[in-house]
Amino acid sequence: MKPTLKIIIPLLIGTLASLGVALAQPPIGILDDRVDTLLRQWSERTSKIESLYVEFTRTTFDPVWRAKEVAKGSARYLAPKMARLDIGGDNPESYVLTGDGEIWEYKAAIEQLTIFELPEEMRKDADLQDGPLPFLLGADPGKAKARYRIDIIAEDEKLVHLKITPKLQEDMQNFTTVELWLNRETFLPEKLFFTEPNQSEVTFDFADPDPKETGTRIWINIDISPDDFRGRMPTGDKWRIIRRKVEATAAKTDPRGAEMPFSR
Repeated sequence: MKPTLKIIIPLLIGTLASLGVALAQPPIGILDDRVDTLLRQWSERTSKIESLYVEFTRTTFDPVWRAKEVAKGSARYLAPKMARLDIGGDNPESYVLTGDGEIWEYKAAIEQLTIFELPEEMRKDADLQDGPLPFLLGADPGKAKARYRIDIIAEDEKLVHLKITPKLQEDMQNFTTVELWLNRETFLPEKLFFTEPNQSEVTFDFADPDPKETGTRIWINIDISPDDFRGRMPTGDKWRIIRRKVEATAAKTDPRGAEMPFSR
């Protein structure tokens, strides 16, 4: 089973957006009240996120086949409901959430573009927050705690390590655990790791690959053009174009049943 875009975009964009502002604070106050304070600050601060750009290294591991794949990529977000994910490597892929009810999925290796038409109830601003970690884009802390178990499981002079575990069956279908490593100096994420129900693992590494640098490759509230989120038809006559409507009921109960796009 592969993680759907419904998981990837909220995980990556939501995590980075909320952590970038909500956690760009001194650790005092965040760690004093532990998880409750952390959730409250995320909810209060994420309204300030207008745009975001990030570069990352993604590593996927299949424990059954012992297969490992590493690819570099980038993601961007423009409030309130536009997002884009680009992944390089041997099988480059792009996913564009246009903001007007469509997701464009490009798979260059097989020259296929799939345009997913979202139902009306999924087109609202809050739907970008849907998926396993909606509270990272500012959902109510009480609802977040009702839906997930959230623990600070380790700390040292450099990092704070968070673990998030789903409580609801609909979330358990998509992931079993999510872990975040936050830089204590900047309180920006250095790594995001999640485990799927079949025990496959996906890691996003945001730390600067230069050992001389200690920061992350995350830029917040910078100028990003809306054109970056426009769905564009690919050039060349070999591309296959597919249009699919996502059924609201299927998407809510199981994104795979709704034929949502896959991230890898």
